[in-house]
Amino acid sequence: MNNFNFKDNWGEIYKRLEYHSVQCVIKSSIKKYLRETNFPLKYDKELLPCHYSQGDAWTFIVSDEEKDKLRERLTIDGTIEKDLKFPNYKKILKKCRNDKTKADAIYDEKYEKYLDSHQSYKYETYCNEKMKPYIDEIMKNNYKSYKLRSGCHYWNNTFSLKMANYIFPKENWEVISNHLHTTVVNKNRTKVFDILMYNENADDFGGDEAYRYATFEGNIEQWLENNNILPDQPHPTSEYQEKSEEYFNNLIVDDESDIETEI
Repeated sequence: MNNFNFKDNWGEIYKRLEYHSVQCVIKSSIKKYLRETNFPLKYDKELLPCHYSQGDAWTFIVSDEEKDKLRERLTIDGTIEKDLKFPNYKKILKKCRNDKTKADAIYDEKYEKYLDSHQSYKYETYCNEKMKPYIDEIMKNNYKSYKLRSGCHYWNNTFSLKMANYIFPKENWEVISNHLHTTVVNKNRTKVFDILMYNENADDFGGDEAYRYATFEGNIEQWLENNNILPDQPHPTSEYQEKSEEYFNNLIVDDESDIETEI
């Protein structure tokens, strides 16, 4: 079963994110997730779904390499001013008449004083503030930002289902769910539409795994042990093990009955 290729086809979803109905789905789904899991964060429409996820995986959506390139570009175009207090090794070496031993010693001393003055912290804070709107835009354009990790029971049956119907309107999509996972599949079980289980490096983009998790029948604790997931590690199943089948049936939203009309 092939999952939708979210990375290569993100544009198809991105252009629909500003639809009023989609914004309603996002808000309603996240608010329900926050309410029923007692997540220690209030809903803020300025935040992306990834910001509500368990753990800090969202902080790695924009890589250090991307941040370095962005910082370099913003420094070249003058958006970020250079840190004039940072010791300039080339100038020091020139003053030392290319005596590297002497230059290294002077540079190290100046660098220690630079750190002690907290100038490095001040400059990093300044750079981060200047880069924030650009990083926010990069994240908004990244499919990973729309992964509500540990929230499959609230996200796949709303956001993923709605997007599946938008992009493949001729398919008959349905939600399948158990205590382990909730996913979206077409009626003849050939396609999966699961942004949470999407794996860009897998041949099926994580489709088989998403379906296997959502149809798993057996002991959840044994499954966790078999997959080397320790009890103290955050995992979506821990929040739902005591829920009834009626609860899971009520979670499945295939219309807009659970959607708040005001953004």
